[in-house]
Amino acid sequence: MTERGGRGLARRWSGGHLLMLGAGLLGAVGTIAVLRGGDTPTEIVVAADDLQVGDRIERDHLAVGLVDAQGAVEAHFVPAADLDSIIGGVVTAPIATDSPVLREVVRSEAAPGRARAMSFSIAADRAVGGDLEVGDRIDVLAVDRDGAVGYALVDALVMGRATAADDAPLRGGTSDEITVTVAVDAAGAARLAAAIADGDVTVVRSTGAEAIDNVVWFDDDPGRADA
Repeated sequence: MTERGGRGLARRWSGGHLLMLGAGLLGAVGTIAVLRGGDTPTEIVVAADDLQVGDRIERDHLAVGLVDAQGAVEAHFVPAADLDSIIGGVVTAPIATDSPVLREVVRSEAAPGRARAMSFSIAADRAVGGDLEVGDRIDVLAVDRDGAVGYALVDALVMGRATAADDAPLRGGTSDEITVTVAVDAAGAARLAAAIADGDVTVVRSTGAEAIDNVVWFDDDPGRADA
């Protein structure tokens, strides 16, 4: 059988191959189920090239192979029909060429555009009454202990929003707090962490707003100028 992507012919994985994989790749996810040598193998996603930790999966990294498995073992493989669902995912363990791609070693990216994801909690009345939804854009203003105001974040994407009712890990544990998850770059993460430590932040919903000219950033290292 010819593979659907990548190169060469799709490889058929027998029970013997799976047993060898068991000690390494499947050892951490539970006991290997009994394998069958039936006549109806399952099409699964395999690696068309060696993949290393941190690699972002692209279409030409993947091919289709055949496997004889059932139950708990089969559940760890990615069916060929779901191949597109893991494109763009990030590899968390090495995968050798022609080896099955396990669900456990592919994670979705932290945030779009190779950004980072970061969460913080804030009182709803400091965040437009809690009127934030996934997909909104926000600015985060911070006031330091000397009263200086600056932006910790500008035009940050809201990736998640939770309330105390959702059993979110809230900083103060009060019911009027919300937890917001945003996409940030490394500098923004540092500024936001410093702003949260000072304990005085305000969220501005900026979805559709004009860009801010000459942004004054919150100083996440106020002692730097005296160094």
